[in-house]
Amino acid sequence: MTEQDKSEFTKALAELYIKRRQEWWSTVEIVKEMRQKPTSTYPQVVVSQHYQNKVKSTAKWDQLVEVIELLPADFKEAIMLEVARIE
Repeated sequence: MTEQDKSEFTKALAELYIKRRQEWWSTVEIVKEMRQKPTSTYPQVVVSQHYQNKVKSTAKWDQLVEVIELLPADFKEAIMLEVARIE
């Protein structure tokens, strides 16, 4: 793997990291807001759908974090530096 390949790989994973974290956080916020309102506010179908979205986004986020944890230390560090730079 060339240095350019490593750089592109790091950038792609950093962007995916941010995307998955934002997706996860959005679903958590939606479910949190729904729980704070009376249960009669939303139909049960809507509540179930948002809960399923939360479960899916949590799984995606967890899988990505696990993959990053399996990478060599230099990749992990580079990814986190790129995440910090993007933010």
